[in-house]
Amino acid sequence: SGEWWWDKNGMKSVGHWFVEQQRNDPTFITRIEKNWQHARQDVKNCIEKIKDNRYKDACAAFKDLTKKAEEAWKQVIFIDAFDVDGEEIIQKEAGADVAALTVPYELSYTQRQELSLLKIAHALKQGKNVQKQLKTHAQSFYWYKNSYAFVEKFDEKYFLKEAKKIAQKSKKEIKKEMEDITTGMKEQQRQCEKLIASLPTNARNIIHFFRKLSNLRDQRKATHVELIVWMKLLIGKIAPRIPENLNQFIVYDEIDDMHDPEFIVQLKAREKGVLAGVTAQQGFFVMTGKEGESVTSLFHDTKTVEQLSGRIAYAGNVRGIVKVVNTAADFGKLKKSEILVAPMTRPDYFPLMKRCAAIVTDEGGITSHAAIVARELKKPCIIGTHNATKVLKDGDMVEVDANKGVVRKLS
Repeated sequence: SGEWWWDKNGMKSVGHWFVEQQRNDPTFITRIEKNWQHARQDVKNCIEKIKDNRYKDACAAFKDLTKKAEEAWKQVIFIDAFDVDGEEIIQKEAGADVAALTVPYELSYTQRQELSLLKIAHALKQGKNVQKQLKTHAQSFYWYKNSYAFVEKFDEKYFLKEAKKIAQKSKKEIKKEMEDITTGMKEQQRQCEKLIASLPTNARNIIHFFRKLSNLRDQRKATHVELIVWMKLLIGKIAPRIPENLNQFIVYDEIDDMHDPEFIVQLKAREKGVLAGVTAQQGFFVMTGKEGESVTSLFHDTKTVEQLSGRIAYAGNVRGIVKVVNTAADFGKLKKSEILVAPMTRPDYFPLMKRCAAIVTDEGGITSHAAIVARELKKPCIIGTHNATKVLKDGDMVEVDANKGVVRKLS
């Protein structure tokens, strides 16, 4: 599991600067989007070159891919700044339900993947040949379950197996699930537009900015989880001696160190616990062992906490049993109608999010994966609690009051 720590005041300053740019120039977010799409396409072009073996060697391909990835991230990394007080900015501008006002303009990639797979399952029920659909689906979503730590490339066989599972349902059930995605999104957008129509022009401009950020963050995630498939492949070719489970601890610019036996020793130390950071004075740094523990311990004080507070991603109030899900190894322990507690959610968490009664995360803001999916699923969700995974334990009975942004321990 991992945690992110940011300079809160610095994040606020960055976020407010971007909002002011949008306030002064309503085309600002359009230019950002254009620059991002250009950089994103460069990443995709690089991936296509790797697929076609058009680089002289794996090392050259890795360097080009990571360079393109960094350039793309530069265009949209600022979105994280709104995890600090994005809700407050919107409430100040519009004074209304933040979740209802920030409905994205388009379906998320998890929704598009699910909808596409449902269509394949529906075709199977009708006895149709789905090979062409499967091929297109696999080409479009072979990466969709990936995260920072979990990397796998899914093929047509995998998706056919998943479609057959869905096809065990009736045609009516499958069709309803498809309609829930499409008409559900349209209804959310309709309600959003209705609320926005009553706002002053300046407020509509800022809301438009945040709705675009929701889409950009989703696209950013999709691009990242696709490119790490190829980064993993290239690392395997460059340094086959490095175990796959250690790949996630490699920093981009350490490529030239990968052949050094001592480097593997460093990676194994990072596996036990690592703190990586950037400061204006020191630049990038990595700490492991007791040195890293001494710093991270400063952020954890959970002894007497009985109540947590965070930001409301989707309103509601439920009580239930906590299951803390830090990694994929924990996925199996969450049962239906339990409370999902996680550092942050990723695409591979989606089945759990459908199964749980409510979602609570340490990290995230209104444009985070957890917030977007919670709105899609209409699940009570509180994000940005900072230490829910440290305070809450498996089996705790809690009340998730997502009307007030509070999680209370009941037992």
